[in-house]
Amino acid sequence: MVNLPISSDIIFNKRLKLGAIAVSVVLAIGISFVGYSLFLTQQISEFMVHVFIACGVVVGLILPAFIFILQGVRKNEIDRALPLVLEEISEGLLSGMTLIESIEEASKKDHGWLTRELKILVSQMSWGISMETAFRNLSERIGTEMAQKTTALLLASIELGGDLRTTFLSTSNFLRKMLEARDDRNSELKPYLTIIYVTLIVFLAMMVMLYGSLQQLLDLQGPIVKIMMTKSQLKILLFDLAILEAFFGGLVASKLTEGTIFPGLKHSILMLLMNIVVFLIFLP
Repeated sequence: MVNLPISSDIIFNKRLKLGAIAVSVVLAIGISFVGYSLFLTQQISEFMVHVFIACGVVVGLILPAFIFILQGVRKNEIDRALPLVLEEISEGLLSGMTLIESIEEASKKDHGWLTRELKILVSQMSWGISMETAFRNLSERIGTEMAQKTTALLLASIELGGDLRTTFLSTSNFLRKMLEARDDRNSELKPYLTIIYVTLIVFLAMMVMLYGSLQQLLDLQGPIVKIMMTKSQLKILLFDLAILEAFFGGLVASKLTEGTIFPGLKHSILMLLMNIVVFLIFLP
């Protein structure tokens, strides 16, 4: 593992995330406004206004998606480093070191994102903060479900008394089993991601064929056959439906494969781009 030079406090600061979201919203609105302005000056068609709005949504999602990807990488790296760290602490206790010394020794090794959190834990315990408070602070800073379960197990075991070395070692084994179970679940659900992408492709193909069929029907309009919709309105309707399908399809894909919704923004971006390209090329 490689330590990142940027601290987690900077990257995942709440104010910074809110600022990034605000910038993304401004960019999305700005691109949409440019498209609407061009439409008012009759430089582009009404359909292209919807394309500009879709492009604005894509640009607006890039920064939040990047933040969620980084959060996912950080959480995954910390979860996978936890069992090894607990084993190292157990070995330190076995060699005669105190708990603080064992954690400090583990913090000297490269455990990626977790290394800095361990150093903060050592500092707090050396300042006289109780073990329970220090471990709970560690759990809150890390913010992963596995870290919270680890903290609860360790504190409960320590409170009940017993050998700390055995407690840390057994917790490490428990975490490894949890990671294996999670990996098995992810591998079983992975095919659903492919299914969602295939579904989108089929949906887009249906949109293209539907537009071709209804376009011929619109050409038959006359004194007898009257349809209250133009070709442009039909194209806009199909495009908007495809955009909604792409955006929510990406979120559903993430929920199925990763267990959370927001990391699916990266899938939504890719699916939105697929929609824009298909409509611009196959529905001129």
